[in-house]
Amino acid sequence: MGDGLLYWILIAIFTLSNTLLLRLHSELARSQLQGLVIGGVVLAISIFPQVIDWKIDYTATMGQLFRDNILASTIFQNQQPIGLYSHRGHASFVLAAVAIATVVSWQWQWINTLAAAVASVLIIPALLDA
Repeated sequence: MGDGLLYWILIAIFTLSNTLLLRLHSELARSQLQGLVIGGVVLAISIFPQVIDWKIDYTATMGQLFRDNILASTIFQNQQPIGLYSHRGHASFVLAAVAIATVVSWQWQWINTLAAAVASVLIIPALLDA
């Protein structure tokens, strides 16, 4: 079985089990959303050090250079910041999705104004840098 097929099977199992869980316990949706926002804040915080020093990549070879503008983890200088991901686009997509989820959940009053403000103040600048 190919790795891609295994990945999509695992994603399908996770999605179906999560859907079943939310049907049985719908009160967990708010907690899951809050967890997503917290994860977005952690990702945003991980981007700021990379803006200051492009050699930070959160791998075992952090700071080691392969060439002048390439890290040992094969990340180019112009590909930074990537946060906790391996590609700038992945980090940007997650930050954008979490920013939208934060605003929507604040409008629906699933998270309070202080939490939404703190998350937005961290996520929006990180999204602009990513």
